[in-house]
Amino acid sequence: MFNPFVSRSLKERSGHILLVEDDRIIAATEVRLLKKLGYAVTLATSGREAVDLVKSGSENLDIILMDIDLGQGIDGTVTAGEIQAFCDIPVLFLSGISDPETIRRIDDVFSYGFVVKGSDITILDASIKMAFRLHRANIELKNKERELLLLSNSFDSSGNAIAISGPDAVLRYVNPAFIKMWGYTVKDEVLGRSISEFWKEPEHASFVARSLLMKDGWTGELAAKGGDGSTFTVDVSTSLVKDVMNRPAGIIATFRSNTARKLADESVMENEERFRSLFENALEGIFQTTPDGRYLNMNPAFASMFGYDSPEEMIVSITDIGKQIYVDPQARERLKSLLQQTELVKDYEAEVYRKDGTKFWISINARLIRGEDSGLDRYEGTNIDITERKLAGERLAEQQEKLLQTNRQLELLNSELLSSYRGKDLLLKEINHRIRNNLNMISGILLLEAEKLEDEKYRSFFNDVRARINSMSTVYDRLYQSPDLENINLAEYVRSLTMSIFTSYKPADSRINIHVDADDIRLDVKRAGVLGLILNELVSNAIKHGFIIDKTGKVNVRLKESEGIITLDVSDDGSGISKTKNQSVSTGLPLVKMLAMQAGGVFEISSDQGTTASVHFRR
Repeated sequence: MFNPFVSRSLKERSGHILLVEDDRIIAATEVRLLKKLGYAVTLATSGREAVDLVKSGSENLDIILMDIDLGQGIDGTVTAGEIQAFCDIPVLFLSGISDPETIRRIDDVFSYGFVVKGSDITILDASIKMAFRLHRANIELKNKERELLLLSNSFDSSGNAIAISGPDAVLRYVNPAFIKMWGYTVKDEVLGRSISEFWKEPEHASFVARSLLMKDGWTGELAAKGGDGSTFTVDVSTSLVKDVMNRPAGIIATFRSNTARKLADESVMENEERFRSLFENALEGIFQTTPDGRYLNMNPAFASMFGYDSPEEMIVSITDIGKQIYVDPQARERLKSLLQQTELVKDYEAEVYRKDGTKFWISINARLIRGEDSGLDRYEGTNIDITERKLAGERLAEQQEKLLQTNRQLELLNSELLSSYRGKDLLLKEINHRIRNNLNMISGILLLEAEKLEDEKYRSFFNDVRARINSMSTVYDRLYQSPDLENINLAEYVRSLTMSIFTSYKPADSRINIHVDADDIRLDVKRAGVLGLILNELVSNAIKHGFIIDKTGKVNVRLKESEGIITLDVSDDGSGISKTKNQSVSTGLPLVKMLAMQAGGVFEISSDQGTTASVHFRR
């Protein structure tokens, strides 16, 4: 069963689409187009079938193209809601319905866009790809939010004091241990203040900042100032966090009280008993080793840090520190080399093993003790566990970079979505949906049938009829671009439609010109639609059949009104369309007569010099 919450890596033109469409003829056309684009397609003809298919997990689906009007049963918006309640899979609505009520219903469902049926194939392909990218971005963002939450919880539960500031050194986050160490009660007393306010010598903050800029990290001892004015010393370990442009983005710092270490130093100088007590109870790991890799001594904190029950157990178990403790044995060799050169090494970081084989990071302060009396050198020093700081710094930088990339991606996707849909008319009427849907269905039938034919003559006939259907679809596209469907400007409408028809049908090798002379006449959408269909038939027939002998000539389109009579004339100076026996002409002219009668008018044609076809009807 597929995991719907895992983002899949898709090639540029691949992916498995569930198409939900109740009209099988339209579905056949859409399936063919989607497969031509390189997608795998599974078809569901009802909302319930789509829900059951997704829940079964039998198909490894990447996206759902969902029709809204699915006939009987649940519609597309209800189907999408039930699917999204079960799994996270992107839904892209594909429908010819775009009235305000439908748009409102879509808004109630989380979707990745809306594509009007009959849109250009490139728009559909781009919308699918956009939905893929947006879905992946949403999943990545959710994952990053969960990771950041886990990171924040880890900080809050840490026994070390942790603080995070911006590049301006203003505190953005502190954990409970920091509040307690500095003697405050709530975070609001600390957040928003400069880190320099928490040091006995504020200029120390500037020194640390300069050190961070030079080597991206700083470790040392500072005198802190508590909330009650008291002072105390802490060991500080800081890291510089950078953004994707390698610019300082923030500072993460870990603080540990060094009281125990201070007292230990003093005890060594004063007496052995006092030193031993501090040695045994110190929180820091304290050790003594030989150069050849054996432990001489350690305190309980050191043994516990590495997962051993006692110092004695660890001393007996470890006979080669480089191989048994260090993940990279050469790391200890480099430490030994530095000690031989400088006798003192601070803040040396290394990845090491616990007794159970797990790995963690330590910071080592060590010095070389030369055995002048015994002739045997030894190393001694302290370890602190810096795993939290190390991982926190890396995670914070990684998360910030990924979040910035995700934000840029989402901004780009939002910009693309707005650009794609800006200026689109979402208030198409139900009649346009029905007409366009029927035209698409008829065109799909003709396409499927034409592909079955081997005879080129009949295939050409089918394709010619398809061209007429597609032209009729263009009529309605132009028609419903008008902002006022009760008062359509016929002059603008006729000019635009005529040029579109002329461009579609003019042979590439012809020298045919066209001229339009239209009065400023206003009609309602019903009669304007009929006029558009008549204009399509007359102009296309004139271009295709009026210049068979010589592909040179002129077509004139006139729209005039006189005494309440509107007249549409289409004339040419060619051989005359009535002289051809072409089947498309014989079917086209009866269609014009029928449309003229529908508009309450008459149709007449003459062919003395060229051909003139006229339609007259009352306003």
